[in-house]
Amino acid sequence: MVTGTSVVAFKYRDGVMMAADCLGSFGSQARFRNENRFMQVGSNTLLGASGDISDFQYMKHALDDLLTHEYDMDDGQSLGTKSVYKYVSNVMYGRRNRFDPLWNAYVVGGVDGGEAFLG
Repeated sequence: MVTGTSVVAFKYRDGVMMAADCLGSFGSQARFRNENRFMQVGSNTLLGASGDISDFQYMKHALDDLLTHEYDMDDGQSLGTKSVYKYVSNVMYGRRNRFDPLWNAYVVGGVDGGEAFLG
């Protein structure tokens, strides 16, 4: 199991700042030194993940499917930061209730309606 460590995020008056290292560890071995643990979701949202990299890939695929569905709707609406946060929370809750949890901790940050959001 390849894992990543901490993601740090700060909310300030004009936005959100997030940082993480790029090390993917296989047990105690520093195996992968260029793992990206952030995903841009839409134009104003950033998702950061620590924990199991394969579970993060699962969440990335789920969010890509959601963004594709949102794009196909062609209704002029875009997915906001709070909506992404709620979606990630619901996916995590659903997997935990099926006794197949995602072994991650996620940070969702961005600007939603001119207001900085961090969750």
